[in-house]
Formats: sequence, C-alpha cells, structure tokens
Amino acid sequence: MALVASAGVLAFPLLHAAPARAASLAVPQDLRLVNYYPAHNGWTYMWRRWDRAAIDADFSRIASLNANTVRLIVQTPAFGWPEPTPRYTRRLADVVGLADAHGLHVELTLFDWWGGYKQVRKSELWARSIVAPYAGDPRIVTIELQNEMDPTNVKATTWARTLLPYLRQIDGGIPVTLSVSGHDPIAGIRAMRQALGSAALPDYWSFHYYDKPELAYQTFQQAQQAAAPQPLFVGETGYWPGDSDPPVTSVADREDEQVRYLRTVETAAHLLGLPAVAPWILSDFSRSAIPNRVRDVEYHFGLFRVDGTPKPAAEAVRAFFGNQAPDAGFDQGFEQPLAGEAALPASWHRRGAGSFARDVGVAHDGDAAASIGGVRGRPTVRARFWTIPTVPWVTSGATVTAGVWARGEAATGTTRISVLFFDGSRHFIGEADSTPLATGTTDWTQLTAPAIVPPTAAYVRLELSSDADSGRVWFDDVSFG
Repeated sequence: MALVASAGVLAFPLLHAAPARAASLAVPQDLRLVNYYPAHNGWTYMWRRWDRAAIDADFSRIASLNANTVRLIVQTPAFGWPEPTPRYTRRLADVVGLADAHGLHVELTLFDWWGGYKQVRKSELWARSIVAPYAGDPRIVTIELQNEMDPTNVKATTWARTLLPYLRQIDGGIPVTLSVSGHDPIAGIRAMRQALGSAALPDYWSFHYYDKPELAYQTFQQAQQAAAPQPLFVGETGYWPGDSDPPVTSVADREDEQVRYLRTVETAAHLLGLPAVAPWILSDFSRSAIPNRVRDVEYHFGLFRVDGTPKPAAEAVRAFFGNQAPDAGFDQGFEQPLAGEAALPASWHRRGAGSFARDVGVAHDGDAAASIGGVRGRPTVRARFWTIPTVPWVTSGATVTAGVWARGEAATGTTRISVLFFDGSRHFIGEADSTPLATGTTDWTQLTAPAIVPPTAAYVRLELSSDADSGRVWFDDVSFG
C-alpha cells in the first residue's frame, strides 16, 4: 500500500469494496472467535511464508465450527517499521477478504513481537497505516492494541495510555481491547486499569486462560470483578497435552482431556454470562512452523491435527459456538467410546494395575458399562477409573454425594466409588468413600459416597476403584451433586 501525501496529511486508499456480509456483531457478547495461524506457518511465518490456499482452506474449517470471527495477529517485525511495506498490507487485505468470503469477521491484533514503547509518534504512524484503511469496516469487529501487555512495564502502560485513545480516533468506531501478561492476569487487569486511567480504558478486556479448567469458574468471576464496568472476554484458552493431574499419556486420552478442558471452561463462562470462550488455536503446528521456538508445549493446542483432521475437541467447539448449552456431562453412563480406543470409555482415565474395558451389552441402563478385572489370574492393584466432572467446583460446607451402580462376577477385594477433594493448588485435602460392593457374584447395587465439602476445597475428582480383585466388576450410571 502506498501512502499519498496531501497538504501534509497522510491519505489512505480504500482497500475494500462493499463487504460481502455486513451483519453486525455485539462485541464482545456475540463473538465466536477462533485464534489463528496456519499449521505450517505460525507467527511471522504466516505473513512471510505466504500460503493463500492454506489460509483459505483453514477459514473454511473455522466457519464449519459455527465461528463468526477469526483473530489475525500482525507482527511489527514482519510488516516493517515504522511504515509497513505494501507487500504485507496487501496480504493483510487479502486475508481480511478471505475471511469475509467465508462469512467471518476479524479481530485484528496489533504490535505483536514489538516493544519500542518510547517511539510513540512512529507507533501512531504504523497503527494508522494498518488500521485507517479499515476505519468503520464491518469486517473488522474489534482491534486489540497488543497481545498480553506487561502491566508492570511503565513504558508500556504510558505508551498504551496514548495509543488506545489514538486508535479510537482512526478506527471509525471499531471497539478496542487489550490483554495482559503474567502469572496473575487478574492483578494485571487491576494494575493496567490504574495505569491507564479512565480516559484510556479499552472497550472490554481480553482474558487469556491456560490454568486448571476446574478453577475456571472462580477465576473468571474474579476477573469479571476486576474488569468491571468493562465486559470480559476469554480471548484465549486451551489445553496443553500433559497438563493433567493425574497425568494422562496416550494420544487418545490427551485429546479426550482437551474436550473436558474446553467444555469445563466454556461451562464456567456460560454460567457467568460471559461470551463463548475463544480456543487457542485452530491447528496443531508442524515442527518447522514456529519461529525461534522449540518447546513442545506450543505445538499441540489445536482443534485440528497438522494434517487437517479434526480432534474430538472440534466437535465440542462446534456445539457451543452453535448456541447450544454447554455439555456438562462426563459420560456418566459410559455410552461414548474413547476416540481411537473403542474398547475404553470416553471422559474416564485409568490408573493402577488391572484390565480396563468398556463392555457393550452389560449395563445397568443404556448400552454399555465400564469394567475392571484382574489380569491372567493376578488380582488388581489399586486399579481405578477417574474423572474430574465438567462442573467440578464445590462450595465449602456443602453436602455432596457421589453415586454409581456396580455389580461383580467372582469379585474379591474392595470395589467402591470415592469423591476426592483438592484445593486450588491441586493438593489433595480429603476423601469420602462408599461402602464397598459385596464380594462374589452380585446383581446391580447402588454405591453412594456422601460428603461435606472441606473448607479449602476448590474442586473434586471421582474415582471408581477395584483393589485386590481377581474377578471382574462393572460400573454404570454415575451421579454427582
């Protein structure tokens, strides 16, 4: 894009014709946003290793999720400083047009990978070069000043205090937002509010959440309070494979945990009246896709695999983006097989030594039940199915009850259901166990474990266990509440 000087004023040619779809969105409440980089070209590579066909195909995938917005992140080093080069502004215009062609709006994040906060006038020139061509353009529904600003950086907050009002002067009424970095983003919002002052606050706050899903409700509630009166939007969230307690190891189990993570976080947002959370990110990354990064944690957040096939999480996102109430279930009846492992139940993981299965045709109700048995005549050793419910948070002093129907065949040892309590640091603080199932061969029997929630409990885990069992036991129709 060439800048044309006229009487000392920078004029910007219009980069767009009338948009294909001018439907407006209430921001942030109506956002159904997916964060985006191509699977083979993350961060600056998206713009430098240009692959228009891949972006077009990816936007089709995003639209298939019932999303209405894609987040595009612009790195200052890639685009050029202090004036972006025409090659990259044309690529940005092309991507905005591709999004529009798929019925998607755009969130535009500026000043990524940049920290020259003393350069205010050059920052205004760069921002104007990127933003002014889209002033009032309905395809751009929100603009983020910078991703995850450091609220403790005085130079950064001073810069933002000037740049946020400046964006409002040039963007034609498009809402502006920002996010904060750090281990305590709630404190970061409070600090940033104080540093910005009332005249420079964003229209809403983008909150990035990668902590434990079972703590999402209380965290979002606190973040809402810190952000008020501006709205809160969970602009990034996602599950890193391996960040589970207890750990899960197989690919199928990790993808299953990703579903639980997103459903739990989305349920928390829904109960608090927040917009739908924005998953990070559309696709996993190939090994060469991330500039200057080698940590495995960055590569596996995607809703789709590198080859474009969907993970189970894609369907979960499609559901809550489709305005369905979040699915708060955790396969209590063992009706859903684990993806790629049909002989095991979804939503339940395994620990200890034993033979674990999802048995079709052996059920208290429905079509299937979970079972644990000995292996080649050897009894089980602390064998258990475990899960953290989609609604895991608990209130101190409340009475809760976990229940399950169980039956045995030549069962020995101890079979029961347990509810385990943990604090906000994942420390185990208490447990309630049901009366054990009778040994031998038994009919379906309901086991219940009532408990009073300990004072410091934040969430629960449910366990269906069979220890020292040389036979086999079945579980079905789990309840908790």
